[in-house]
Amino acid sequence: MFTTTMIDVANELRFPSYVFYTTGVALASTLHPSRRQDRVCDTESVIPGYVNPVPSNILDSSFDREGYLLNFMRRFMETEAIVANSFAELESQAAKSLLEKNIPIYMVGPLFDLHGRTSSLSDEVQRDKIMKWLDNQQPCTVVFLCFGSFMPMGEAQAMEIAKGLEQCGDRLLWSARIKRPTNDEASRKVNNCTNLKENIALRVPRTNKRKMTEQQFNAQMVKDLGLTMEMRIDYMLGESDLAMGDEIKKAIKCLMEGDSCEVRMKVKKMSQVSKKAVRDCNGSSFTSFARLIQFIVDNSHNKS
Repeated sequence: MFTTTMIDVANELRFPSYVFYTTGVALASTLHPSRRQDRVCDTESVIPGYVNPVPSNILDSSFDREGYLLNFMRRFMETEAIVANSFAELESQAAKSLLEKNIPIYMVGPLFDLHGRTSSLSDEVQRDKIMKWLDNQQPCTVVFLCFGSFMPMGEAQAMEIAKGLEQCGDRLLWSARIKRPTNDEASRKVNNCTNLKENIALRVPRTNKRKMTEQQFNAQMVKDLGLTMEMRIDYMLGESDLAMGDEIKKAIKCLMEGDSCEVRMKVKKMSQVSKKAVRDCNGSSFTSFARLIQFIVDNSHNKS
C-alpha cells in the first residue's frame, strides 16, 4: 500500500498495476482528487465513506506532513483497481462511495495468516508457550494487549494501563510485537486498530486507543458499526493526555462481560458474516474475487 513508486516501474514496463489495500476501505474514500469532505462544524467533518461525521482533528492530523498520506493514496487512482482486504458487509458505505467515483474496487477479505511466522527459533518457542497457555484458559477470559510494532508507548501511559489491568484482575497477554493468538474464544483485545478484519473473523471484540493516521479512521468505522468499546477516537499524536487507569478498567470490564455484552454479540454475528463472505461460493468476497480474476484477464487482453 505504501510502495506506490512501483506504479512507475509497472508503467515503464507497460504492466498493469493493482494496489492491495490492507486497511479500512472507508479511508480510501478520501483519495478522490476533489477530496470532498464537508466540515459540518469546527469539530466534525462528513466523509462519504463513513456513516457518521468524523472528528475534524482526526482528518487534519492524518493528512499533515504536507499531505504525505493523501499523496500516497491518490496514486492508487493510477492503478487498474484496488484489491481490498475487507468484505462488503463490513464496509458497504465505503465501497459504494468509491464506486460512485468510478474507482474500481474488489473486496476479497478477510485474508490473514492463521499460522503465523516467526523470525527465529526463540520466537517460535515463545509462541508455542503462549499458545499452549492460551489453550488451557477458559473461553473469553484473557485480555490481549497489542499496540503494534511502530508506535512507542511512554512510561506514564504504560503505568496507567498497568493500573487499569491490575484493577480488572483478568488474565492477560501484553506485547508490542507478537503474533495474534488464533484461539478465537480465549482472547479479548485492547489494541490500536491494526488487523481489524482479523479481530472480526476470530470473534475477538476490542477496545481501542487510537494513535495515528488510518488507525483513527478504522476506529471511527468500528464505532459506527458498534463493534468496539470506545475509549478515544480523537487522540492526537504527540499530545500529553493519557488514557487513565480507571478509564481503561471501565472499558475492559465492559468488554469482558458475559455473552449479554452487546459488543460481543455484534462481533460474533459479524464473524459469521465474514467467514461466509470468503467460504461460501455465493459469498460477497468469493464472488468479488471471481470478478477480479475476470477483470484482470479482460484487462490484459485489452492492453495486448
